[in-house]
Amino acid sequence: VHTWYDQAGSNNAVQATAGSQPKIAENGELLADGIDFNGSDNFLTTSNNFVFSDTDDLSISSVLKSDTVSAVGTLLSQNGTGGKVLITLRTDSNINSYLGGGSGVTLVPYSVDKELLLTAIYDDSANTLDGFKNAVSENTNTSVTSTACTGTLNIGVSRSSNEYLNGTVKEFIIYKSDQTDNRFRIESNINNYY
Repeated sequence: VHTWYDQAGSNNAVQATAGSQPKIAENGELLADGIDFNGSDNFLTTSNNFVFSDTDDLSISSVLKSDTVSAVGTLLSQNGTGGKVLITLRTDSNINSYLGGGSGVTLVPYSVDKELLLTAIYDDSANTLDGFKNAVSENTNTSVTSTACTGTLNIGVSRSSNEYLNGTVKEFIIYKSDQTDNRFRIESNINNYY
């Protein structure tokens, strides 16, 4: 995958280096599980900065399948001063979400080769970060602090470039707003599509 097109039309994720491009097809056939990241050097970076203020809300939904629990891998991170790891798969077999300063929530335990619909919703006014797996609430952190950051987003690697994702991703939906009231519709739409 050289370019994963942003459906909003404003911030495509790209990888110009052929050897670092995740796969979407093999032997002339699309991969059934989505875009495949190899865990060692595959990642995509958005073409434009993602601006996140310290008062923004944030909602992220993704369809993911991990190939391993033996290494830390990052699904989504942000570059820049104050950059934040948004979703990381940890060696302790949990999926975590962080918003700057280490404030985060353990979203879910996960299993190898099991597709998951993940959602993380940050509400700045309440300082809460909620995590959902397959539309079921898993955990809430009620004392999250967020820091402002402007920088590109990475899909499949941490901002320090040493935690590569080993697995597949079918979808990313990112809103700079609290989508709690719309979560059921967003997740139902993703579920029905896949």
